[in-house]
Amino acid sequence: MKREGDMQDDRLERALDAIRNESAPAAEEEAARARVWKKLMASPEARCAGLRAMLEPYAEGRLEKACQWLLEDHLARCAACRRAFAELRGAPRVVTMPSARPSRWRQARVWAMAAGVAALLIYAGRDRIDRWMAPSGPRAVVEKAQGPAYGPENQPLAAGAPIGDGVPVRTAAGGRLLLRLADGSRVEVNERTELALIGAWSGATVQMTHGDVFVEAARQRRGTLRVQTRDTEVCVRGTVFAVSSGLNGSLVSVLEGAVEVRNAAGGRLLKPGQVAATNPALESTDLRRNLAWSTEAEKYLAVLAELSAVEKQLTRLASTPARTAPTVLAALPRDPVIYIAAPNVSGMMNEALDALNARAAQNAAFAEWWNSPDTARLRDMLADLARISPMLGEETVFTVSLMETGAAAALLAPVKPGLEEALNAELGKIRTIRGQSFVWHIAAGRLTLAPTQAHLDWALRTAGEGAATAFAREIAARYQRGAGWMAALQPGTRLRQTTGREFPLRYVFFEQRRTPAGDENEMTLGFLPGASTPAAWLDSAGSSTAAEYFSRQANIVLAGSTREPRQLYDEMVAQMTKLRPQALERLHEVERRLGIRLGDDIASSLGTDFAIGIEQAAVPVPGWLAVLEVRRPATLDASIIKVVEAINADPGTQSQNRHLSLRQETAGGRTWNTLTAEGAPVAITWTYHGGFLVAGPERALVERAIATREGGLTLVQHPEFRTLLPASTGVHPAGFLWVNVAETLRPLAAGVSSPALKAVLENRGPALVTFTGDGERIRAASRSSFASLLLDAMLASGAQSVSSPAARQARKERNVTARR
Repeated sequence: MKREGDMQDDRLERALDAIRNESAPAAEEEAARARVWKKLMASPEARCAGLRAMLEPYAEGRLEKACQWLLEDHLARCAACRRAFAELRGAPRVVTMPSARPSRWRQARVWAMAAGVAALLIYAGRDRIDRWMAPSGPRAVVEKAQGPAYGPENQPLAAGAPIGDGVPVRTAAGGRLLLRLADGSRVEVNERTELALIGAWSGATVQMTHGDVFVEAARQRRGTLRVQTRDTEVCVRGTVFAVSSGLNGSLVSVLEGAVEVRNAAGGRLLKPGQVAATNPALESTDLRRNLAWSTEAEKYLAVLAELSAVEKQLTRLASTPARTAPTVLAALPRDPVIYIAAPNVSGMMNEALDALNARAAQNAAFAEWWNSPDTARLRDMLADLARISPMLGEETVFTVSLMETGAAAALLAPVKPGLEEALNAELGKIRTIRGQSFVWHIAAGRLTLAPTQAHLDWALRTAGEGAATAFAREIAARYQRGAGWMAALQPGTRLRQTTGREFPLRYVFFEQRRTPAGDENEMTLGFLPGASTPAAWLDSAGSSTAAEYFSRQANIVLAGSTREPRQLYDEMVAQMTKLRPQALERLHEVERRLGIRLGDDIASSLGTDFAIGIEQAAVPVPGWLAVLEVRRPATLDASIIKVVEAINADPGTQSQNRHLSLRQETAGGRTWNTLTAEGAPVAITWTYHGGFLVAGPERALVERAIATREGGLTLVQHPEFRTLLPASTGVHPAGFLWVNVAETLRPLAAGVSSPALKAVLENRGPALVTFTGDGERIRAASRSSFASLLLDAMLASGAQSVSSPAARQARKERNVTARR
């Protein structure tokens, strides 16, 4: 017999089954669904309307108990109804801002998700998109073909043949190719080489399977030129280099410029004369041997040698009498940013062309470069200038000013009286012959020429508005003391227009002018008054005492005199704190960790004079020297000891086993300090002499520096140094830079086979640049031309790369002997 509880459970189960099995008409079910959906989508006010009708009875205590519980539960969850209830009881009304609709948030969330998916797809397919956006047409054209060279489907390649995207190109034994890429770069392909050219919006890629290439990369308008092997990638923007890839790995050699190399060991930036290899055994491979197969490398160096030989002749031709008054400055357009003034050297143009043509007749490599399509534009420009220069006044000015829509370029020049019509006709002939679209206007004895009509209209409409600016006044001041060749730049114009703020560097001037002592070149940097800039660091006059530790054979020396180091330190800390208030606390934390005070212990111990440089170009460690004026040697040495102890106590130093070792000993009546780092081959050795700290990589070099000063055979007292001093810097310049590449180039000449290059290497002279400052300006002056300094750098790098192995070994042995 079932109990009463079991019977009740049975009845409950039957009732639930009846409910589950009950079916409603479709119309009623749809109506119920619609009512529920309507209530769910209704606004909060609509859902609360029925409950708010109970508020008044609830306040008066007339609401039934069940409804009262329901309303209290709702009031606990609904802020809007609580406000309505409070207002009903007499509380002040609170007005709130409307909340954002949930539908907008949902829509924004959907769009955000879609944007994220699109960004992910674009990132995943960026390489394919980059290739899709590559320029159309062939990736390269064969300029020269020699021996067996093949393209797609083993078809022989001949001069003029186009190379398509991704098409394999190979050379067999005895085969050579010279390719010109679409961006103007030239790729020389050695025998037994296989590669393909891949185009992309970000730049072309040379994919090498194996072999050797010599690349003269053109200046890239966008992106970079890449050369890829199986284990190396090379990225460049405009330089000269070679890549070899074979069984033993890949090797990259640089002749000119800088090359970024990436491989399994990481990224590295190579400079001229340096190599990088994926196999360490290839690092010692002689660079000349790597490039011996290339005819382009020898031609490149031969052209440099010829340009170096003709450079002094062109510099002499470019020397003109100084101009004391501007001719077109009064017509300067509004908002000028660049002003380049050149004297009228109509006679020099023809002489320069004759000199270059004569060199081309004497040297086949130079003739090939001079007569190449790449140089055609330079030749045409010189020829056009030679035709119109006799009709112009004593100077020609090129300007760039800022329009509302961008930069506007224009050329301004006075026209000789009575030659306006002849000049107009000559310009028309040049435009027709060259197929160029420049425009011009001649009026009031002045020529205004521009690349487009919009630029010309701007120059004419705003003529004279730029003549009243501070930039124009600085230009006019140069004419008052005599102007030759001049280039001026005002870098902060756009920043001032857009933000109203001033750029710390106000202007930059490059000048070349004739003086009684000879031609001088000068660069001036002008800074804002009162700003903490390099101009405020230099002293107005300097001393050459620190430089007296360097001999006449020094390769590079930078010497100078600053203001008081402690004063400079305090100003820099104040400026740093002004920009970042938390920086001062971080500085104090560093001082607490090191156990010293940088201002009291370091800056206050130093004097104002210094000199650093390379006395010997030794291998593998250059023979460098550093000379600092020190007023409190004991305090400085004690501070260095504390710093070394703090570094060694640091847990990071201990975990990496990079302890510093500071050894002190007495020899020759002097106290010597030597600082070494564990695992590093370089040491720093110093002692004190005559109020200066003299430091170098080894004691022998420091002792020789002290003997140089005591013996009087110093660099600054040498006649050649004094001859190169510019007269405009006065008796006590604040500093100087000495670059004596001849000491490096002459030993290299022994290993060069080209007679022209050998002669140039043996006859290059040193260069000297002096500095002065007045708190707002830094003036650098030199009697060496800028072209000479540039050629020195290029020749040093190029000659180092092609010198013979025997010559390089001999230089190494001489350096070892000299250091001993």
